[in-house]
Amino acid sequence: MRKIILVFFILLSFGFSKNQENIVTAEDIVSLYANYKLKRDEIFEKKIIRPRVKNFAEYLYLGLVELKEPNKGDALAYGAVLSLLSKQGRDIFIPDGYEKLGDKIKREIKLIIEANKTTTSPILGVRINYRLFQVPPKYSDDKEFYRAMKFAQTMPFFVNYSKITKVDKKTSNKLLETAYIINKTINSSERLTNLYKQINSSLERFVGIENDLPINSLDAIKDKNSTVIRVKLNQNPKYPIISDIPFLLSHYDKKTRGKVSMSIRLFPSRYTLDSYIFANTPKSRVEKISKPTLNDIIKIISPKRKIKSAYSRYPKKIQEIKSVVDKKLLTLNSSYDYDFKIMQTLIKSNHIKAFKLYYQKTKERTKLYGNKTRVVKTRDISKKRKTKIESNLSKTLDVMIEESLLFASSNYKNSPDMKMVNRLRKIRNIALKSEKNIKLSKEDIEFLSRF
Repeated sequence: MRKIILVFFILLSFGFSKNQENIVTAEDIVSLYANYKLKRDEIFEKKIIRPRVKNFAEYLYLGLVELKEPNKGDALAYGAVLSLLSKQGRDIFIPDGYEKLGDKIKREIKLIIEANKTTTSPILGVRINYRLFQVPPKYSDDKEFYRAMKFAQTMPFFVNYSKITKVDKKTSNKLLETAYIINKTINSSERLTNLYKQINSSLERFVGIENDLPINSLDAIKDKNSTVIRVKLNQNPKYPIISDIPFLLSHYDKKTRGKVSMSIRLFPSRYTLDSYIFANTPKSRVEKISKPTLNDIIKIISPKRKIKSAYSRYPKKIQEIKSVVDKKLLTLNSSYDYDFKIMQTLIKSNHIKAFKLYYQKTKERTKLYGNKTRVVKTRDISKKRKTKIESNLSKTLDVMIEESLLFASSNYKNSPDMKMVNRLRKIRNIALKSEKNIKLSKEDIEFLSRF
């Protein structure tokens, strides 16, 4: 009798597994769409962003060489490093009177290429986590671009001096002077100005708004005095929200955190909602700050869900962060905003594994431009023949279709990929039938079988 029961349950479990394999799951769909966006964005990056960044690096250094400005040494060194990183293996000309910069430049580049420690930058005099410059496999074919872009995003010109950052007043003043000279160089050239605007516009459309102050935030300040610049920038309530400087900002209250981490960057890292959620992880006086997890995102999107999160015992904090997230998702200004909207629909539809998969693939696609966040691993798309579709997917597919039409194929022609749009529409129609318990047609089943 026991053997019969055991065989029955084995067969039952086999049948259940087999049925599951025949279903187009939420994970299958998000994997399909994430892989499509990865390819789409690679085309956009290679044809648009990479050549513009490399050209900008070269023209910026030439502009700094020609600029008649005293005390431009640090700015010249910054431009030299950026230019050399973008065209590794080629030399640059250092103008007369600045030969001593050669040693600083070599040491900075060595730290960037080795990418194995946190230490003081030879050219800026502030602590930098050089591990950020480790080149991921995705950029193995163009390490020069990755390092140059990461340099432009990472190196901070701190506005304020603080014991926490170990930036004293003298260093901060020098940083602001360097930023002022670089911005002046950009504004003195129509070519540089246009390239800078084009790159920033592309990144905003691609990932979202910048997190730190972009260097052109100095345009409105018609004074190169460091004190004047500092006072005026501190009046800007918008920045910053998150920072990747090498100390845990969460230990400090919001007011202190903003003052400490405010910095100008050539091309700042991009503000993303997941990094906003992680950066605001609550803590009590007696407990240590928990490491951010994807459960924190789930808890903000779906507060009533019983799940372990650093936010779990802070309902007021949840509502505060949730209101910011909900407001941001009403505008959907960037491709990444749509990614987060897709993740929101997956969480609300209880497709948690699919959410985690999509999050992982999204961070792989945008890791160079967004703030550093935790990535999880999960399975990829199943290759089994499909005859059914998982429920509660139509809202997710609606967002995917809207994003595909708005942001097109993101290639140099910027025209919609109607093949993908039509495929998503077909899947959405099948999903709607399934949700309404309408029998699928032979055509529907045949379409799913080719998924």
